[in-house]
Formats: sequence, structure tokens, C-alpha cells
Amino acid sequence: MKKIQNLLLLLLLFVSVTVLAGKPAKYVFLMIGDGMGPEFTRLYMAQYPDSNFSKFTTRIATGTNNIYDRTTDSAASGTALACGIKTYNTAIGVGKDKKPVTSLAKKLKEQNWKIGIISSVGINDATPAAHYANQVTRKERGKILTDLFASKFDFFGISTILSQKEYRNKDINRHLKKNGYAVVKGNKLATLKPGKNVVISDTHAGKTPRLADVTAKAAELLSADGSSFFIMVEGGAIDHCNHRNDHAAALKEMIEFDAAIGEALKFAEKYPEETLIIITADHDTGGTRINDISKYRKEVFFKQSKSFGELTGMVMNMKKSKASAAEMIRAVTDAVGIVNLSPEEGALMETACQQFISGKKTKTDKFTASMGYGKYNPLIIEAFRIRDKRNGFNYTSFSHTPAKVTTFVKGAGAENFKAPQENSDIPHRIAAAAGFPGILSK
Repeated sequence: MKKIQNLLLLLLLFVSVTVLAGKPAKYVFLMIGDGMGPEFTRLYMAQYPDSNFSKFTTRIATGTNNIYDRTTDSAASGTALACGIKTYNTAIGVGKDKKPVTSLAKKLKEQNWKIGIISSVGINDATPAAHYANQVTRKERGKILTDLFASKFDFFGISTILSQKEYRNKDINRHLKKNGYAVVKGNKLATLKPGKNVVISDTHAGKTPRLADVTAKAAELLSADGSSFFIMVEGGAIDHCNHRNDHAAALKEMIEFDAAIGEALKFAEKYPEETLIIITADHDTGGTRINDISKYRKEVFFKQSKSFGELTGMVMNMKKSKASAAEMIRAVTDAVGIVNLSPEEGALMETACQQFISGKKTKTDKFTASMGYGKYNPLIIEAFRIRDKRNGFNYTSFSHTPAKVTTFVKGAGAENFKAPQENSDIPHRIAAAAGFPGILSK
């Protein structure tokens, strides 16, 4: 009899552990580093070995090409990550046939989950918009805002609103309040109470509250009554910086995104068996290529004293005042943090400066022997290139590339994620982890 009782106890223990291990995710963080390509991420992790990325053992190469197997834009990739389908570039929450598709966030909202959408860039831009909007083109910024007002989502972290013709700022606040949102600026973040909330605050690097602060507050508010939640957090400015090949600025934005991931991990410590965290990128931007990772030193990039915009304004003013090439080169290298140009580097800077002074532009965005600078200032880009080369890497483009990005997964239902993987697989796998397999249309 005792033997049978022991067997029953063991069986009961086994069943309990099995049920616990297979418990559906109740809290989901989808963290999207816009433009966070694989080699750029590898450089960051090499310099910050204790970063929050290092806490994720499940890492999956993820394809990002659009439905035509071409390099994606943020709209097509955003729709893939939000809705689980491949579509055409510029599409926001619509398929190849331009018919609306329902995002995972909307499906979960129907299941009484709380939904939060946070971005460090434009809330009516492609990546965040794909979760709440359905428009045939990302250019319909005003209509995307209309979809935001009607979404009934529970939390929006708005860094900025892209310009559009339909609404003025006071109209936006009025429509948000009309739809039941409490609207506050960042310095009032701590005053928010559970309910429908909107925080309007610039969360670029160096600003407060940080992207991490907004993420933590969203998780606190959306879980306050025991509800399940889905929170999408976009570190969007990484993309903008990599488009300009400005690694110093991209590095700072990556630090902010990493801190936001840290807040998701802190939340997961409270609910380790119910929290799922996914970190991915919508695409690679800039095509970072590592040549010798041992040369990379992050401290070099913190010596850059001016932003890309400030550098551009500085050299334009110097050109207007008829400053010499030598004066312009010295001003740029000082601001970028470069010392002791070699003869070869000096010649490259001189050529770039003369191209800037003459007003000649190149149409290509490819890194080639002909020194294409895309639409950017040759003098500034050449300074960036010299610094990057000294640090063992270079950019190969000013645009998106088809490189597979890295997806990091941790927590409840992580076993649903495995290679091979496309970006459009991710919301289906989140749905399965949350206990709703098949909730999304294929």
C-alpha cells in the first residue's frame, strides 16, 4: 500500500512540474531594436559582456525580407512582427491584397489582455503603427493616428508624433482624452494610476524619463489588477543613427534600449514562470561589417562632442564664412574625437572636404571605392569612416540590408521559438506561448 502511495505522490509531483513548465505566458514583452543588425549587436555585446542581452541563451537568426523576398522597410517588417504575415514595403497592417489583417495585440485585447505600445521615435511611424493601424501606406500618418485613437489600447508611450495634415497638437490631446486616456508629460510619469494612459515625452538617449522608465511604468500599471499584458517597446532611434553611419549616437541609443530590456527582466524576476521576453530587430540598417573586433574600443565613441545635426550645422556655417579646408577638417576631427591623422587619412579628409566645398553629391548609398556618401555630408561621413576603421569595423550602406537579425528569447513558452525563423513567425509563436495557438491568420 505504501509503495502505491509513493508512486501516486511521484506521479502527482511529475504532473505538477509538467503543468508548471507548460504554463502559458501571462506577461509578454516584445522589444524591437529598429535597425539593430546582427554585427552591430555583436559589437555591442563584445564591449558590454554583462549587458542584458547576455542573459538570453536562446538566440535565433531571423529573416526579415518582405513578401517579394526583397529587403524590407520598417512597415513590411513591422506588419510581419505585429500581424504574422509577410507583405509589401510601406504596408501598415494590411496584406499583399491591401486588405486589413488583425494584429496579435488586437487579438489579445479581445481576450481581455492589457496592451501597451511604446516607442522612442514617432508613435505614428511604421513599427509601432503596425500593431494598432491598418493603412495601405505608412505615409497616411494622420489616418494612422485616427486608428490609434480608436484602438482602445491601454498605454501609449509617445516620444514624438510625425507631422501630418489631419491634426494639430491640441486636436491630438483632445481626441486622446475623448477616448478615455489620461495624457501626461514625462515629468508626470510617476503620477499615473491604472487605467488608459498616454505619456508624451522624448525618450532619445540623454532624455528623461528614459525609455526604461516608461517601460517599467507600463508594466506596473498594466499588471496592477492581475491582468495579462502585451507590451511592445521600440528602440527606434538606433535605426536613424545607423542610417547616418553615426556609430557613436547608435551606441548611446543601444544603451537606452538595453536598459529598457533590463526593466523587462526585473519584472520577470517577480513572475519568472509567467513572463516571456522577446528581443528582435525589424531589419539591419547600415550593414555593419566587423573586420577585427579586438580593435573595438567603446570609449572612443563617447569622445564625439556633437550630434550629427550639430556637426552638419557647424560645417555649413564654416563653409558660408569661407573657412579653409584645414580649419574645417580640424573642427570635424576634434568634434568626432579623432587625433593624429595619418597621411593617408589626411588625404581622405582633404578629398571629402573638397567634395563638400564644391557642392558635389553622389546618388549611391553603397560603400565603394568611388567614395559614395549618399545624401550625407562627405566630410562628416569620412571622419566617421576613419574612426570606425581604427576600431575594426565599417558600415557598408546607408540603408536597410537583407541580413538576418538576431532574436533573443527568454521565459514562459520560449520553447516555441526555434530555427528556422522568419519575422512573421514571431507573433504566431508568441500566441502559442500565451496559450492561443492559431489565433492569428496565416
